[in-house]
Amino acid sequence: MSRPAHVLRWVTLMWGAAILFWLSLEDSSPFPAAILATGVSLLLISTQILRQKKLNIVNAGYIFPIAALFGALSGASAAITTALLMLLKTGMHAHGVPDYSFAQMLGMIERAPVWALAGVLLAIGAALAVQSVKPQAGASDTSR
Repeated sequence: MSRPAHVLRWVTLMWGAAILFWLSLEDSSPFPAAILATGVSLLLISTQILRQKKLNIVNAGYIFPIAALFGALSGASAAITTALLMLLKTGMHAHGVPDYSFAQMLGMIERAPVWALAGVLLAIGAALAVQSVKPQAGASDTSR
């Protein structure tokens, strides 16, 4: 097993434990649900990307479109996963007054396009940061 896959497996297990702990709490704030759902969507998409065999032969010209796609998928799925986690918690607790109302869950789904745009901007920003740190081919080291 490669090192990134090993680390990703442990992060996934710890994130799942965090979700199980959160489900047991009496909390009705949407903020923890959004954080946990964002992590779930990032983990799911990252797992699928790491399963691809040809990651190292991606042309440098495709880095930004791939980053934008990754960001859009992560952002949109985070909003939808947040609503699903809210529904799961509301269904598990089964109080007379639900932890999250239907309007809150629907509001999260309505925010999916905005979250997708935020994901695109964050992913392109991260790709720009990585590209700026990479040494350019043929560039000499003049820092000495």
